[in-house]
Amino acid sequence: MSLPMVSSPTDEFEIARLLLIDGFKRLYETIMGHESLRDDDLILYCGLLQTVNKVQLIDRLGSEPNIVGSIHVTTSHVIFKAEDSAKEIWVPNGLIGTVEKGMLSVLGTPLTVKCKHFLTLTFLITRDKECQDLVETLNKCGKPVNITDVFAFENKERNDDIRLNAEKRGWDRFDWAVEFARQGIGTADDRKWKITDFNTGYKYCDTYPECLCVPSATTTQTLIGSCKFRSRARLPVLTYFHRPNAASISRCAQPLTGFSARCVEDEMLMDAIAKTNPSSSTLYLIDTRPKMNAMVNKMQGKGFENVRNYTNLRFHFFDIDNIHIMRSSLSKLLEGVIDQKRF
Repeated sequence: MSLPMVSSPTDEFEIARLLLIDGFKRLYETIMGHESLRDDDLILYCGLLQTVNKVQLIDRLGSEPNIVGSIHVTTSHVIFKAEDSAKEIWVPNGLIGTVEKGMLSVLGTPLTVKCKHFLTLTFLITRDKECQDLVETLNKCGKPVNITDVFAFENKERNDDIRLNAEKRGWDRFDWAVEFARQGIGTADDRKWKITDFNTGYKYCDTYPECLCVPSATTTQTLIGSCKFRSRARLPVLTYFHRPNAASISRCAQPLTGFSARCVEDEMLMDAIAKTNPSSSTLYLIDTRPKMNAMVNKMQGKGFENVRNYTNLRFHFFDIDNIHIMRSSLSKLLEGVIDQKRF
């Protein structure tokens, strides 16, 4: 980019503005894959945290030679840049899943980064100390301790009024009334659903929002009674409302039934949910666990609903195993089907 000769402060400011625009344009072209990343871009625009040079990107299938390059960790991305080609890999920090450091060998220390979108990168780093420092940096970027450390919050706005209320800014941007209205709650003439603030201050359930959507026919006492009958007080509440036919999806935790316990308030709440849809009187209850697991939970005072105590209830188990088995299954699936050449 050619720049004119300067002779005044105004011209200097104009040149600075053009340089800044040019820098961000190059950064955009880099992210979009139109232009290679330049080292000074990392320092000026990307919030560079750490750089490790002479790193080898290992082909996990062993069909391609390793690629020598450098790893750049910024406040928003982990970037691998090849030395002898235009190859670059950008991974947003929020997609970092696990970081695993291997055993030191004569060639160096292997480092595996498994991402939440199923990409797996394996690097070979010459110096063990650099590898350990990189592990710590990646873990901090992928698992921030405070929400304010997340890039979306760290990249603060310049408005003084907003900055003064930084602690509240993120929460205030979400309005439950607006969200429920978007789904159609409160717009129908019969108004089958209502927004309740009985959980204000997370008084009853600390893992639910303060504002909940429940059938209009229910009372506060009914809600409190259902809370006491559900694990972690997670009573049935609206999750999704389909405006065209008034169908809805509500979620809840397992009931504390044991072998024979029941709760009148919980039964009343479930019946009220069924009545919110005038075109269907049947309530379908889906339990994602295997039935055997649910039976075992009965011995711990938990379990599942007894259909004889609920009106027009149909029960179905989805037989999804626990999280550990599901993760193992997914890992094996990925190992079998992912073609590393795509990355």
